[in-house]
Amino acid sequence: MAKYDLLIRGGELIDGLGGPRRRADVAVKDGRIAAIGSELEADATETLDATGLLVTPGFVDIHTHYDGQVSWDADFLPSAWHGVTTAVMGNCGVGFAPVRPADRQRLIELMEGVEDIPGSALAEGIDFRWESFAEYMEAVDFPHTMDFVMQVPHDALRVYVMGDRAVAGEPATEADIAEMRRLLREALEAGAAGFLVTAAPGPSAVLAALSLSGLPSDRFLFAGFAPSQQGARRRWLEDLAPVPATLVIYESPRRVRELLEDMVHSLGEEREAALCRELTKKFEEVLRGSLGALAAIVAERELKGEIVVLVDRGTLSVTEETMEEALRSAMARMSLKDAAAEVAEAYGLPRRKVYQAALELEKNG
Repeated sequence: MAKYDLLIRGGELIDGLGGPRRRADVAVKDGRIAAIGSELEADATETLDATGLLVTPGFVDIHTHYDGQVSWDADFLPSAWHGVTTAVMGNCGVGFAPVRPADRQRLIELMEGVEDIPGSALAEGIDFRWESFAEYMEAVDFPHTMDFVMQVPHDALRVYVMGDRAVAGEPATEADIAEMRRLLREALEAGAAGFLVTAAPGPSAVLAALSLSGLPSDRFLFAGFAPSQQGARRRWLEDLAPVPATLVIYESPRRVRELLEDMVHSLGEEREAALCRELTKKFEEVLRGSLGALAAIVAERELKGEIVVLVDRGTLSVTEETMEEALRSAMARMSLKDAAAEVAEAYGLPRRKVYQAALELEKNG
């Protein structure tokens, strides 16, 4: 007779495969379902009588707002009472990291205003032991009754970078966007599950792809479809390589593998890119990473549907005179720090180098 760790007997099984419910036993061993059947002949360390009860897979709640509660409540109530085994947080753009000490109350009020969660409960319950998103993840890393997935909230990121300007609804500068991208990547590398962006159906896949790609959208070039022949395609890509704008290219699923291989050859495997498929449709998918990483993924898959490939902006050969002229123009409109960030982003130059040049220009008048 088989021996299991846990045997659930006599429950009404709904297995998630779409079939009708049925009376069945479920056996578990080493944390995994080992057998399912009617009146299993088995023994177990623990046996549960589920007669008259439903036996189902755990539910993944893809839209929750436990962002504050997760820091003090190990039980995730009331969700844990209702069969939820995984909660996804960071929805609707509201959350509590990254956060500067001066902005903690702002984020509490924002959560209260958007989601009607009492600010008094949040203020009393949250012990802000973090500033960055990585520190937030570390602070809530203690045993809970459920698994949880954390997305980076847009509003917290915006307030962290822009402060009062974010609250006033001002548009972000290029320097703001560059800093938000840096912080987002830092959070993702620390283990955040994503950054929720939804593209509404519209007349053009170009704008939908730009909004979902995570690449700069202030300047882009729609290049259409790539040439079908490899030689012409590589020459075409080499012409596009230095363009200081995000490249947007349409491609058929039959040729996208060859396109990515040629992009690695002509643009370099480290260049950041995104592949968007079936945008605003049921099977929408967005793959992000370096060209080399995307090429490796697509080499193992057969993609279907409408495809848009986006590639991060190239870098032009920039003389010192061009950089200084751009800095003078930018410094006449904004602070030295913002001007340096804007010029560095525009020309793909190291920020430290541009900042030092800006200091020198300011010093020399």
